[in-house]
Amino acid sequence: MVSFQHEAMHQLLRNHTGVFVRACRDLNVSFGKPTQVEVLPNEMSHHGLRHSKPLFRYPDSVMRYSFESGEKYAVLVESQLSCKKDKPAAWGYYISYIRAMYDIAAVVVVICRDRQVAKWAAGPFHDGPPQWRSLTVRTLVLGPDNVQVVTDPELVAADFPYALLSAFTHAEDSCISAILKALIDAVEAAPSDEDKIMVADFLDRGLEGSKGMAEWRELKMGLPTSFYQGETAQMLRGEGRVEGRVEGRVEGLVEAIFRVLESRRVAVPDSAAQRIRSCADPDVLDRWLDRVANAGTLDDVFAKE
Repeated sequence: MVSFQHEAMHQLLRNHTGVFVRACRDLNVSFGKPTQVEVLPNEMSHHGLRHSKPLFRYPDSVMRYSFESGEKYAVLVESQLSCKKDKPAAWGYYISYIRAMYDIAAVVVVICRDRQVAKWAAGPFHDGPPQWRSLTVRTLVLGPDNVQVVTDPELVAADFPYALLSAFTHAEDSCISAILKALIDAVEAAPSDEDKIMVADFLDRGLEGSKGMAEWRELKMGLPTSFYQGETAQMLRGEGRVEGRVEGRVEGLVEAIFRVLESRRVAVPDSAAQRIRSCADPDVLDRWLDRVANAGTLDDVFAKE
């Protein structure tokens, strides 16, 4: 399921290209100035052959950056809250998939708010037999140790998007109170309602499940009503964007289930087809898709629901 927190990071890097450029500059990595950003499909699944298990891959965000130099790269953004042993293989798959599909190089950007997760995500990760490692995966990690702590309201006002990245990556640190206070001071002085909406919207979604969310809830109680009336409306629009992405994933899972059933030459009664097509829960569809590759009958697929 696409979370508000993942969607917030997607919107931040898609709509504010300078965030990626500045953050990479802090890592002494320069890609130049982007001239265009295109959102690419994030479904990279492979539904397998008759006797193989389907593979499901959905990076959080995939964007194709065009730069003044004429170069184009894919930037895959993953918001990582915990260490997962299957992730390095997935990141390697993404890079290879982008090369094969679009014939461009790819960079995997992993955004973390936990220091241990950030250290793990930096890799490098090697694959292949111990005698000869044939694949190495390196990610660009943005986390609490390399994203600046932005607490000066003037610096915040000069670059709201980067300040929001600072808030996300330091959401579990003691400095989050100072970052949020600086954001509020800067945005209250901002003449643009759009800036107010952007900041409040991101904080409501991007800090989900963190220490920073509790701080933000307490701080915004003292804000003028006009500050978060706009946020509430924007929040509803944000929910609509998340729902749209969830609906897209649901459609992809439904299609995958029918593809696997067809490849296995399994007859699908109308009642079963209707049950699959009417399901709107990606988690349930995920389970069905896992089962359908090995189940003897459709009853086996649905039995545990």
